[in-house]
Amino acid sequence: MLGIKKPNDNVKRKRCMIYPNDTSKLWWDVFISLILLISTFTTPIDIAFTDTLSQNPRWFWFSTSLDIAFLVDILVTFNSAMQDSSFDLIDSRAEVANIYLRTWFIIDVVAIIPLDQLIANDMNSLVRITRVGKLYKLIKVTRLVRLIKII
Repeated sequence: MLGIKKPNDNVKRKRCMIYPNDTSKLWWDVFISLILLISTFTTPIDIAFTDTLSQNPRWFWFSTSLDIAFLVDILVTFNSAMQDSSFDLIDSRAEVANIYLRTWFIIDVVAIIPLDQLIANDMNSLVRITRVGKLYKLIKVTRLVRLIKII
């Protein structure tokens, strides 16, 4: 079904570790890919229409749910085995965490920090007048960098 393979039974599986060819991991990757696709369209809209959209509670909850999905993806990644460049399986939690922390972790975390909500509460009048406060929205573009991770 959709090219999804059964988990490899030859590997001694560690408890609470998600393996790359598990059906649930493949469906999770499809889900995150769809969320990322939605984010590629909504992020530029969010940047362009900040003032209008920030007053809409539905948009706030929609944006927050995207951030929560990406947060859960960070947790899933920490608990997912991976393959190295020679296609050997790495299922040691320490090695997986070390590799993830050195590669995509910073980008993933920066993409989900709700800077618009943190800064909006503490902005002084000078920042509001100069409109420099909108530059923080450009950090949301880091979500789009995640496309490289999926490709």
